[in-house]
Amino acid sequence: MPNARYLIRSRVAPDTGDWLVRTIRIYAGISAPELARRLGVSVTTVYNIEAGQGTSMRTGHALAQHLQKPFDELFEVIPKGRAGDNGNGNRARTAGAGLLA
Repeated sequence: MPNARYLIRSRVAPDTGDWLVRTIRIYAGISAPELARRLGVSVTTVYNIEAGQGTSMRTGHALAQHLQKPFDELFEVIPKGRAGDNGNGNRARTAGAGLLA
């Protein structure tokens, strides 16, 4: 479940426009079911994260560790209520979106 104040969401790969978590998982040769098993979450959760839905900070950090990438490289942290975010992660993809502090 996403943090109450922030949406933790996969970044978009600037070269393809695909969600970065999915792109890196596939490149690493890890199946979604295998990643889900390693993280202790459902395959649906992995697919939701890869589709740009929010995740928890804990799951995001664990996922980054398993993909051997820095958290900030894989995820953007969006304050809830920011323009273009309806609070549930259903925001259009925007390549190159920056991390908000």
